[in-house]
Amino acid sequence: MKTTCFICICFFISIACSCQEVVVINIYPKTTLNDVSNKPIGINLNYLMDDDKFLKPTISLVNSLKKMGVKYLRYPGGNKSDFYFFSKPPYSKSEPTLARTGRKAVGGRFTTLNEACTDFKEDPLDFDEFMLICKLVKAEPVIVVAADEYLVNYPKGSTWSTKEQLVAHAKEWVNYANIKKKYGIKYWMIGNESWHETNRNSNAKIYALDLVDFSKAMKAVDSSIYIIPNGNSKLWWDTVFTYASNYFDAISISNYPIYNYSRGFTTYADTLQSFTTTIDIAKAAISSYIPVSKQDKFKVIVAEYGPFDWANKWPHINNMGLCMANFEIIGQQLLDPKVDFSCFWNTRWINNKENKNDAFDAIDCNGNINAIGKSLMIWGNFLGDKMIKTTSQNYIKTFASIDSKKQQLFLYIVNKSSNPIKVMPSFNNIKTPKIIQNFSLTANNAEDIKPMWGKKNYWKNKDTYIELLPVSISVIVYNLKK
Repeated sequence: MKTTCFICICFFISIACSCQEVVVINIYPKTTLNDVSNKPIGINLNYLMDDDKFLKPTISLVNSLKKMGVKYLRYPGGNKSDFYFFSKPPYSKSEPTLARTGRKAVGGRFTTLNEACTDFKEDPLDFDEFMLICKLVKAEPVIVVAADEYLVNYPKGSTWSTKEQLVAHAKEWVNYANIKKKYGIKYWMIGNESWHETNRNSNAKIYALDLVDFSKAMKAVDSSIYIIPNGNSKLWWDTVFTYASNYFDAISISNYPIYNYSRGFTTYADTLQSFTTTIDIAKAAISSYIPVSKQDKFKVIVAEYGPFDWANKWPHINNMGLCMANFEIIGQQLLDPKVDFSCFWNTRWINNKENKNDAFDAIDCNGNINAIGKSLMIWGNFLGDKMIKTTSQNYIKTFASIDSKKQQLFLYIVNKSSNPIKVMPSFNNIKTPKIIQNFSLTANNAEDIKPMWGKKNYWKNKDTYIELLPVSISVIVYNLKK
């Protein structure tokens, strides 16, 4: 009798140890959190690297962008925008020109510039070529005009444009783009990260007053354009709104929410993170300074974002861990009704050919989608027109959207755990819909630089649970048609 009982006890302990808790995911198809019908997934281009004549990639830039499904393209890039002129007088054609020259003036060594950084060594992606890319990709152009850093004390041998020359160029760019070429470009950003410490001798008030001058000159050419300043703090926004609130139509921020992750991926996986702090600061400024009647149409644009730890605790390696973090950053931005669109930074950074695992590169020098670029690819290709409510637990992060036209629901599940996890989707207020397809991005671990994307079938028991693979991003497509 004692032997039998001992065997029974061991048997039940074995069963209990093999039974993993099933995590219930609640999906609320009738609770819409945001309208994303404008497909607000975008990316920053790098005009110094993205001309196919320079890199000669196996996959063209157009095809890489199409594969990622991005619908907003920011040009000519980030801080590079502040030493870029699209042309020179008489502004009759697209002819990239340096607004500043010299290594210290442009901010370092760029491989596509000559040694002294006084001219282009390689053919850059010019403005008309960029607009052709927008047309082929069916993406919205977002332009950054050189506007600040004219007050910096550049070293001897450098050259730089005056404020008057910067304003004149911006005005001529609008005229060339929207009057001569009839491109109808809506979004015009005034400078890039003008609040940054490298913009010496300037401040929020100077920037705000400059913003007024740029806006007046540019809107005199085309009053329909959106003038968009940038900022990063409450104090900065208070000043910009105080001195220039009647001269801009939206605001932009850089969103780099990951900082000082001392344990790298483990810090990300083990703790609940908010990736919208800078967005929330911008939203608070809108609430304080924009009349209530106009607040719904006044948006925040995420001009740049990425999962990069600028404290350098989580290494900048293009791997599955940073891909998952970036996927979640995008998801949180998509949930916010005040965010108009967001642009990942960037297609390719300046050392793209040499450093093949740089986290800043969505695509490699041959046009292949890198690990982090795959986070954009998933959202870009599996996004409905409405973000809806879901719940998340433990190591599981979930999002969902609905395609109203096709009557499909997309459920996105991030498994941050190094173990498989069983989940059970529970639909509120509707009958459990039928699965059409399911896909997953899988990796050996968070450090894997080559995660694999493909169709998967995780159903262990259709009426019980789905088993998610470790460190994975899954997309399950449901049919909502009755």
